[in-house]
Amino acid sequence: MVTQGINLKHLDVRRDKLLYRRRIPKDLISVCGKTTWYRQLQCKVDASDSEIVEAWNEAHKSFEAMVKLTRSNFSKEISEERQTRDALRYLDFFKLKSGELSQAHQTYGLDPWELEPKAFRPLEERFDLRQKYDYENQESPFDDFDVVHPPTPVQQTAQKAWELAIAKSAKVKPKCLTSECWDIYNGSRDQGSYDIDSREGRRVYTSWERFITFLGRDCLLEDTDSIHEAIDKMVEARLTQVSPASVQRDWNVISAVLNSAVKRDRLNIRFQKPPIKKVEKTDRPVFSQTDQREIIGDVVAGKY
Repeated sequence: MVTQGINLKHLDVRRDKLLYRRRIPKDLISVCGKTTWYRQLQCKVDASDSEIVEAWNEAHKSFEAMVKLTRSNFSKEISEERQTRDALRYLDFFKLKSGELSQAHQTYGLDPWELEPKAFRPLEERFDLRQKYDYENQESPFDDFDVVHPPTPVQQTAQKAWELAIAKSAKVKPKCLTSECWDIYNGSRDQGSYDIDSREGRRVYTSWERFITFLGRDCLLEDTDSIHEAIDKMVEARLTQVSPASVQRDWNVISAVLNSAVKRDRLNIRFQKPPIKKVEKTDRPVFSQTDQREIIGDVVAGKY
């Protein structure tokens, strides 16, 4: 995008603001819960070229740091949760439910594709491939089938779906992720949802986005330790930059968003308010009316 004589990639120029917009890498979309990452540049639309470049660099660094941190902190717990969700959608597509095949499997001991040929055909294909591999590698002392033939995403999802279908517990409720909390909050507001492209909506969403940046990765809403740690880091950093009142506004937004998800899922968790130092009231010396009259009299008399 070209603006004011400079050419910057990933720059989205709006009427009243400048945005840095990037696509989330494919391998991180499921973790981040979105396909696009954007941040408003901390400068005015009519700022100088140097100011725009400086603000762009800050946003660019934030994006690169987010990608690096997300990949390094990729949570196995989050991966398993998303795989479970994919499996539940897979079962729903074939009009199956978790636990539905438990009794039949225990009674007859049939293979997945024998109970549901269409739904679990990917598992039958992998089973046949395994049989062929074992036949062709009878003399091999190593069992590296999964290395030579890693399961496809469809096969992984089908395997998880099979595990859910034969599970004794029929109910599998997806756990809430922090990346989903904003949509839950925004969709449940009595006053109507925020438009994050509006000034007010953007201001509120920025407080939430700031917390997500300090969190660094997606996590379960039940992971209160990670959430509290991120809040503490954010408060500590923000207090060196802005007033305690601004930090309090950030906390009000974060608390409202998190608690809306807690309320929806009826979770027995509570997020503690971080310590935010109060603004110390400064007494400013003032002149009394008598003092003012004396000063004016002295000025008129030429004493100053």
